[in-house]
Amino acid sequence: MATPPIYGIAVSYNGTVLAAGPSGIEGKRAEGIPEGTVSAIAFHPNRCSEAYAAQFGVVYVSHDSGGHWSRLEESRAYIDKLEVTENALLAVFRGQGLFRRTIP
Repeated sequence: MATPPIYGIAVSYNGTVLAAGPSGIEGKRAEGIPEGTVSAIAFHPNRCSEAYAAQFGVVYVSHDSGGHWSRLEESRAYIDKLEVTENALLAVFRGQGLFRRTIP
């Protein structure tokens, strides 16, 4: 049976990242990102299925609209906001400034 398409992501009240499919948010937990507070989510402006999420000081990336996540970057600082441009990921750290990482 084919995997249904994922149309977006949502964060539940307890911080669990969920994948949203054709029938809405079905409670399917996204894979690869642990339960916990997600402080920021951003999508690539040209590649809609590419998403980034910050959880404490760890940035995760998904290439399938949030269905599966892998660890991209780690720091010891809390991330308040993520922004994605055509070729860069920007992370705003609480009280510590801005981080920029080039993305392909």
